[in-house]
Amino acid sequence: MPYIDLLIIVIVLIFAGKGFWKGFFNEALTFVGFFVALFVTAAAYRPLGQMLAGLLNFNPPLSSVIVFVLLFILITFAFGLAGQVLTKATKKLKLSSLNRTFGAVFGGLKGAFICGIFMAVLMEKKLFVSLTGPIQNSALAPYLMGWANAVLGLFNAS
Repeated sequence: MPYIDLLIIVIVLIFAGKGFWKGFFNEALTFVGFFVALFVTAAAYRPLGQMLAGLLNFNPPLSSVIVFVLLFILITFAFGLAGQVLTKATKKLKLSSLNRTFGAVFGGLKGAFICGIFMAVLMEKKLFVSLTGPIQNSALAPYLMGWANAVLGLFNAS
């Protein structure tokens, strides 16, 4: 088995373990919250920054940076808090083992997706040429890169 495949398996298992430990709701909502925060903040920080600059008589670029940071933190915090609340609810409803099991599955998929994106970028941009051969000889890499490219293609299509 090529060492790239072993590395992929280790990374996926680490992510699965983290997902099991934190639970599905915590893992999924913090992951989704990151992207929601990124998209919402990217769309809203300039107009909100200009509004803040006008209200407080601040420098507009500084206001935009302040709004970007605060909005990003606020949104990711809200999603993380929702994940914690739902995780606690699963404990009270005696569904903790189900939450942890799905957390492990989601964590493993997240690890595989991250590996796929990382390898696709390495191959596309010809970074670390010494890894090109091992990635091409990998049994897992082509599937993960194809999956990552397909998921990313959904965002490009919209």
